[in-house]
Amino acid sequence: MLLIETKSWANVRALRALLMLFETMSGLKVNFHKSILVGVNIADSWLCVAATALHCKVGKVPFLYLGLLIGGDPRRLSFWEPVLTRIQNR
Repeated sequence: MLLIETKSWANVRALRALLMLFETMSGLKVNFHKSILVGVNIADSWLCVAATALHCKVGKVPFLYLGLLIGGDPRRLSFWEPVLTRIQNR
């Protein structure tokens, strides 16, 4: 998941450079096609263009990460049902 708070191309370029630096330093590969770009108070149209430039998808909160709902309300039972189901199926 990639987060952008302020709408600027400098942030998009910096994010791309940071992830490429991570690839170089760690020896791991960032799979941009599986990554999602989530904006905070940013227009969807601009996010679509930025996601295209980063070769990733546009995402929204809440979203699934490793099978768990991120950004959901943990006070609701529906938030915990997938977790309980995974534990029971072990």
